[in-house]
Amino acid sequence: MVNFKKLIELKDQVIKIVNKKLGKEEEKEVCNIPGCHAHRYVSPNGFARYIVSEQPKYKDYEKTGVYRMVTEEEKELLDYLNKKDILSIKDNYFKIKNDMESHPDFYQYYYRLENEYDPEFNNDENMKHIMEELTRSPKNGWTTDKSYPGLTGEMRRCTYEYYAYKIEKDENGEYIWSYSPNGSDILITEDEYPYISENYFVPVEVYPNNPNWVYHEYPESEDYLKTFNLNEHYYKLKK
Repeated sequence: MVNFKKLIELKDQVIKIVNKKLGKEEEKEVCNIPGCHAHRYVSPNGFARYIVSEQPKYKDYEKTGVYRMVTEEEKELLDYLNKKDILSIKDNYFKIKNDMESHPDFYQYYYRLENEYDPEFNNDENMKHIMEELTRSPKNGWTTDKSYPGLTGEMRRCTYEYYAYKIEKDENGEYIWSYSPNGSDILITEDEYPYISENYFVPVEVYPNNPNWVYHEYPESEDYLKTFNLNEHYYKLKK
């Protein structure tokens, strides 16, 4: 006897697999919550955002059972924030606090490679990875490795700066952006600058001869932090 229930379940599974392969949107989940509301979605790296949607996933964000009621005006803002990949500090407060605590200041040391090293040094297996790096790296620069060859004795303290956004409408109903001040604590300025992107902090250098002077390129567009590859930049600093 044919088990029609099993056949229907199998057909649904096949349709989902085909849609996923074709890149089609997943089916909406059934939601019995009345009224306009937004569900909380969480990413694997701990960020959270609210989305007016019943899709089980948004990019790499997974839908949760947490939700809140929103007005039409709030829905419009949420749609805009999600379109621009912007997050609320309020919804990510403890994630941000943890990030700040896990990124203490660190020191970099300047090296200059002018002469060839002793062949005995070059054959040292423990330094093989460094010598390989030297063939690809500049002959001078900064490193966090205290035993790096060619250190000059010059050092600098490095810290991190965190950036937040203020997003509001102008007289024409268009959203306009502004950035939090240099070096501000974004958890303290949250009321005025309540939004961030996922790449919301960058390493900067503070030179010992003037601890109040900070060198960096200030972001000039709303896409700056979203395109800044922090992991790649930090990896370069650690070499």
